[in-house]
Amino acid sequence: MRRSVGNLALKLSKRLLPPEYYEPVKISWTSLPGAISARQQREHLKLYQGYLDALKRIDGRLPVASKTTMSVVDSEYRSLKESESYVIGGALLHGLYFEQFSQEPQQVAGPLQKQLASIWEKGDDWWADLRAAAMNARGWAVLSVCEIDPNDIRI
Repeated sequence: MRRSVGNLALKLSKRLLPPEYYEPVKISWTSLPGAISARQQREHLKLYQGYLDALKRIDGRLPVASKTTMSVVDSEYRSLKESESYVIGGALLHGLYFEQFSQEPQQVAGPLQKQLASIWEKGDDWWADLRAAAMNARGWAVLSVCEIDPNDIRI
């Protein structure tokens, strides 16, 4: 019985998301001296793949999870949805992490550079804030620009 439920859930989940959704982004580098070592890249790839695998498992279980127990403590559905948001965040951020690196060093330029300069007085103060946030974070530090108000930049 459990196996047939699992197969049903797998069939349902395949209809929810296309298979490529679970594939990691393509990267063309193995290390970036001064930024990330080959070992760090391998470790991040393992974490990234782990998030994608966990999302497959969650998506396979969600369609058949009981939605009758309404509880913030022991609801199977709530637990899966909470885990889903965590692994989607991890997968998305790892994908962005890998896509942002290139073999050639990149400088912040154009409108973003002007926006950063309008908020932080010295040219690299924003970088110091971002680095401090990253080194003190339990997880990720992200520089974000608000889509509604592009002048709202946060770390």
